[in-house]
Amino acid sequence: MPLGTDILSLAPGRYNIDGVTTEWETMNLPLSAWHYEIVIYASENKAGLTQNYKVVVVYPAYSSEEYTNRMGYEGSWTGWVKTATATKPAVYDLPLAAGCQRALPEPCEYRKSQEGRVYVTAWIIRTSGNFAENEHIATLPEGYRPAVEIVRHADCANGGSPSGYCHAHIAPSGGITIAGVQQISNWLMLDFEFWAA
Repeated sequence: MPLGTDILSLAPGRYNIDGVTTEWETMNLPLSAWHYEIVIYASENKAGLTQNYKVVVVYPAYSSEEYTNRMGYEGSWTGWVKTATATKPAVYDLPLAAGCQRALPEPCEYRKSQEGRVYVTAWIIRTSGNFAENEHIATLPEGYRPAVEIVRHADCANGGSPSGYCHAHIAPSGGITIAGVQQISNWLMLDFEFWAA
């Protein structure tokens, strides 16, 4: 891409440019940098307005920052906005009840997003025997619990071979119990999310 090109006029695609000095303002770049990576996303096809709905993302060199500019349906740009960057949520091992253990090498963990959404992904096996109806299998700590009891889908298996569906009950106390368990099931697969209280 030649120096001096107005990046907002480019067709959708990926672009790189080096050697930018004073030209950054006339090129409609969000800030001064020597090198940029630019991604322009394809326009949506909305009732003949294909020239609109464009999104431009700029990554200045030697920076973890990202800037976004959007063109709306009326054809005007929103202006450059620094994309929010946040620390990735910490991931913790799910505290399992006695008689339960992680099915290695599968995950058995929970985390919470900056918005307060809790995610649980766990493969759990019985150390001996099968899971029983309404058996307590794990406990989420404070701050990672729902305001009211919720029910989420779970999968049952016998020795790793699917044996049917069941469901996990997550209580405001953090306790996770399993219900609707198939008769012979010694594996559980949980993958659910909810809003923390």
